[in-house]
Amino acid sequence: MDEQSFWMRNIDKISYVVAGVLAIGILAVPLAMTGKAVEDVQGLEEIHNELKKKIADPVLPSRAGGERLVQWLQERWAARPSAVNAPWSTERRPVLVNWTPQEEGRFARHYPGHVARLHHRREASPQPDQMSFIEVTGVMNTFDLNVVHRSVELLRKVWDPKTEAWGELSPVRGFRAQGDFTYRDYAIEPGKKYGYAFTTTAASKDPSQFELPPAQETQTSAECALEESIPYDFNFAISLIRTGPDGSPVVSAVVSYFDHDSGEVVELRRANYKEGERFGPGEKNDERYEVRRILETEQEVWIRDKVNPLARPVITRKLRYSVAPIPAVECPAPPPPGTAAPAAGEAAP
Repeated sequence: MDEQSFWMRNIDKISYVVAGVLAIGILAVPLAMTGKAVEDVQGLEEIHNELKKKIADPVLPSRAGGERLVQWLQERWAARPSAVNAPWSTERRPVLVNWTPQEEGRFARHYPGHVARLHHRREASPQPDQMSFIEVTGVMNTFDLNVVHRSVELLRKVWDPKTEAWGELSPVRGFRAQGDFTYRDYAIEPGKKYGYAFTTTAASKDPSQFELPPAQETQTSAECALEESIPYDFNFAISLIRTGPDGSPVVSAVVSYFDHDSGEVVELRRANYKEGERFGPGEKNDERYEVRRILETEQEVWIRDKVNPLARPVITRKLRYSVAPIPAVECPAPPPPGTAAPAAGEAAP
């Protein structure tokens, strides 16, 4: 009975001891990972010794020791801002790694560029030979290393509708560039297709430090060609040629033409035309195109263009000319050096 009453009388003291032991166990690991581990453990031992003295005292101890322990725990486990950004911090920007292949050693490298875009355009211009052109965009290879581009030679080939075959590549006269370029090619004809490539000549930017293999001094790009023929500025679709009541020839036709000022295709209803009558953009009776001659036997109509009077296209009822704009062609860049190009029909990685 005396033993039982002893434990009952000292239950609060025993609780302090148990709490102290648990606190030491809980804090042992984190305290060991700090520079103040020894100091903190010594503080716990002092509190523990005080609690042991109070248990041995038959008088009910005060609450000073428990309050001190609570204060000690709160000081060491209080949440405080950290000056170190944790790896999981949402405020930290993501790290982006861009792979750029670089060859080891002190080398210079020169690779073929590519014709990036072909775009047929038509604009109003006081010069007749500059109203229709192909805009050619060429880009140097982004993997060129330690080189200077000395010259660029633009090459062109032509698809002839008469032979329905492509010609050979030949230099474009008057072209000059030493790097990326955008060139307007005015020497084009409607009804034909055009393809382009270019040759670059490069040298090491510092021959004493970077060696450029002789085989890489000159490189030629892959070819890029229009998929559709250059459109005409007008279409005179003949329906019928006959002799009129006055004995003069009359042609019945459906006409469409491209208006350079508005940038749109204009389509007219079927109408009858005599020699000397006009159609197309411009003021009434002073339109751009004139029906010059109507040949009933040959079933031909000659059209005169006042903007370019030297050109007199012959329109027959068997031919139909496209006036609508054609889409631009985007040509893919070559693959990085050392990698194979994707097979036909296979998407690039």
